[in-house]
Amino acid sequence: MNVKMWSSQGNNSNANAASKEEKNLRTLGMTSAISVAEPKPSDLTRTNELKEALKPYNVFESEEELNHRMEILSKLNTLVKQWIRDTSIARNMPPNVAEQVGGKIYTFGSYRLGVHHKGADIDALCVVPRHIYRSDYFTSFFELLKMQEEVTDLRVCISVIVK
Repeated sequence: MNVKMWSSQGNNSNANAASKEEKNLRTLGMTSAISVAEPKPSDLTRTNELKEALKPYNVFESEEELNHRMEILSKLNTLVKQWIRDTSIARNMPPNVAEQVGGKIYTFGSYRLGVHHKGADIDALCVVPRHIYRSDYFTSFFELLKMQEEVTDLRVCISVIVK
């Protein structure tokens, strides 16, 4: 028995075109956008009114502050790559291979979505090759961070689980 439950499974060319267009959309989270339509003039007006209402509360970051965040993330990514290389070599991996094993910092949350406020944290995920262990992160990477003069308040929270 062949039952078509969704219109995109049918032969409707409009539905197929819409399906192809949906596949090309960029998703920044678990779900797609509610709407991909361009804003109406009234939407832009209301957005500007909201921005003006929030300005007295000093919630928006300056261009300089945004650039500082990007600089910090770049430094953190460099430290992660250095740590991965050093840890890999310590595990008897040849240096030329250790340079190529990868690893990266990924941001998520309000910063990634561009909806963070002034002074907010940056949620970041450290992705490493499988020969680097979680315990390495809380020991050797912690020590590497501790040596950085920019780092002023550093704590290890091994048992914390974010839900």
